[in-house]
Amino acid sequence: MAEPSAPESKHKSSLNSSAWSGLMALGNSQDGHHGPGAQSASKAAGGAAPRQRLFAFIRFESIIHEFDPWFNYRSTHHLASHGFYEFLNWFDERAWYPLGRIVGGTVKSVKTGSVFSTMCCCLSYFYMVSAWGGYVFIINLIPLHVFVLLLMQRYSKRVYIACSTFYIVGLILSMQIPFVGFQPIRTSEHMAAAGVFELLQAYAFLQYLRDRLTKQEFQTLFFLGVSLAAGAVFLSVIYLTYTGYIAPWSGRFYSLWDTGYAKIHIPIIASVSEHQPTTWVSFFFDLHILVCTFPAGLWFCIKNINDERVFVALYAISAVYFAGVMVRLMVTLTPVICMLSAIAFSNVFEHYLGDDMKRENPPVEDSSDEDDKRNPGNLYDKMRTLDVDYVLVIFGGVIGYSGDDINKFLWMVRIAEGEHPKDIRESDYFTPQGEFRVDKAGSPTLLNCLMYKMSYYRFGEMQLDFHTPPGFD
Repeated sequence: MAEPSAPESKHKSSLNSSAWSGLMALGNSQDGHHGPGAQSASKAAGGAAPRQRLFAFIRFESIIHEFDPWFNYRSTHHLASHGFYEFLNWFDERAWYPLGRIVGGTVKSVKTGSVFSTMCCCLSYFYMVSAWGGYVFIINLIPLHVFVLLLMQRYSKRVYIACSTFYIVGLILSMQIPFVGFQPIRTSEHMAAAGVFELLQAYAFLQYLRDRLTKQEFQTLFFLGVSLAAGAVFLSVIYLTYTGYIAPWSGRFYSLWDTGYAKIHIPIIASVSEHQPTTWVSFFFDLHILVCTFPAGLWFCIKNINDERVFVALYAISAVYFAGVMVRLMVTLTPVICMLSAIAFSNVFEHYLGDDMKRENPPVEDSSDEDDKRNPGNLYDKMRTLDVDYVLVIFGGVIGYSGDDINKFLWMVRIAEGEHPKDIRESDYFTPQGEFRVDKAGSPTLLNCLMYKMSYYRFGEMQLDFHTPPGFD
């Protein structure tokens, strides 16, 4: 079975540590000393978290589920066996066979104005860039924080030092990753960060002149400078975009703003279940009671606002939006949900309990050869040409599993039609009445395709229920 090719899908779990590249310097957003009881509760929670994640292995068996973890396992094995340099130049011929793919591809500094803290933040950011394509979220979130601070007239030398150092050093480090390369200076996803960096330099220069000019001279210079700079930047962006030097938004990022874009133009993105909008049920099942306590924590944070808490508020609001647009981005919301909920619980407990708390003190790998090639295609002749030895089909007709390959079949057709519109047409898989049926009244194209034949092979000989005929799905 082919593996996902999106670089964003690599090491999803790394966000739990790497997302702190913007948050690691946050420090303690709530002043005060935590007693032994709070420390014990934190240790208990820290021990329960990994046990909960490992419960499936304890209860059932040691097996890696889904496709991304398998790729993460092979990537880790290749990194450990061949070294970091070989990993950056690794061409994986087993993913998307036969094409293959190229794999290699903080706030405390604001609070203290420390270059050392900023460098630590840059190193953490570099690690995240090397592990997860979602680093774009952080490289836009931190400049957004600086931009809002400027609008709130909270500019300071600490902000200037932290942002300037982070952008320059972080930009240079991120460009060392072969997969990223020159994207930070040539793609639209990074232009907002560059714009805020330039705005910060201009703002700092105006602050320098403000102390050396009269009020009238400064106002005149400010008006002319802002007008000319805004016009120059606007025309430059248009020219660079028109000439192709700056690449437009990619489909995956553009679909975050226009939720219907991917379904119409790039069905391979819309076909992935992780790219669907998040339902309220998913919010509750993933976050449970934290859904209710999160707004309270955000209110406590805004109530006593400062430079650091502006970052937390912006992180929370933006993460809520992105998590609502795409279910996979729930992982970006989880850290700030936990932080703000902890703030809410801390304030409530401190108010009602007083000092009481202080006083309390691998299956496919085992069943196949190393040289076996995998491909989910649905044409027998082409598979034989590609030396495919087996085809893995997920069929849920026996147990009533609705997420099988037949349920996702039309997405495969739409994706293939987008690449080969002359050879494959989605309409061929529907009946003349426009229905998608899997019984004998289904489209001949569907009934004769390899996916359908393998899914329902000898299924007509099975009678799953005495109330239904044999082969009923």
